[in-house]
Amino acid sequence: MLALALGGVVSLTTVPATAAPASAAEGALRVEVAEGIEDAPDMPGWIADRNPELARQVADAPGGERWIAVEIGGEYLDFRYRVVPMRDGQAVGEAGEWIACPCSNDELLVRIDAGIAAAVEKLRAPVDNGSETSETHEPNPPPQRPEPTYRTMTGIGTTGIVVGAVGVGGVIVGGVLMGVGDRVPGDYQHIERDYRPPGLALLVGGGVALGAGVAMLVTDLVQCRRHHPRCLVEAESSTRAAQSRWGSRSVAIAPWLGARGVGLSGRF
Repeated sequence: MLALALGGVVSLTTVPATAAPASAAEGALRVEVAEGIEDAPDMPGWIADRNPELARQVADAPGGERWIAVEIGGEYLDFRYRVVPMRDGQAVGEAGEWIACPCSNDELLVRIDAGIAAAVEKLRAPVDNGSETSETHEPNPPPQRPEPTYRTMTGIGTTGIVVGAVGVGGVIVGGVLMGVGDRVPGDYQHIERDYRPPGLALLVGGGVALGAGVAMLVTDLVQCRRHHPRCLVEAESSTRAAQSRWGSRSVAIAPWLGARGVGLSGRF
């Protein structure tokens, strides 16, 4: 009778120790311990007892089948371990490298507890669905370039107006001199003056300048109406460069009078 009683006590104390690894390998916590490690049969039970809320925490996480995989290897006082969150048979993120732990059983369990807490946070993070993201977040459309704006007239037209005004002045003065004609002083003590030659020169030179100015103005207006690149408002530097070039040339434009005739001088 005593032998039977002792046998019953032994059987009651040994069954939980052997059943702990089996139950830990099927629930929210699945522990694998190398056979050569001392206290290997007890470690799954110790880890489960230290994390009593793990089943509820994993159940609250999104996704399909979920659990925490703990692997322990090495030997006593020279352990190595890793904790991996699992969903539907796949590791959430990267499985990670083995972590060396030259420590005691208590310190090993503390480190595994920290790894389990981090793994739970990964499981409870929102599931990234690539198809839903592509549908809800449409790519931004390319920026629309504003419509170009063109000037109605540039510096060439302005120079043409100035040259034309000079030509009009030359025509007017030349006409006046032509009207004065030959002047003979009444006292015959002064030289006779004939204003017709300079008047003719100014009249012809003014006409040439007027024609050149009108041509420049009309050309500039027509080109800007046809959206010539020179008339683009955005190209401020090019427009200013063109204006400066034409402005410098317009300064040299002037009628000339010589013994062989009249004309318009300048750099074109």
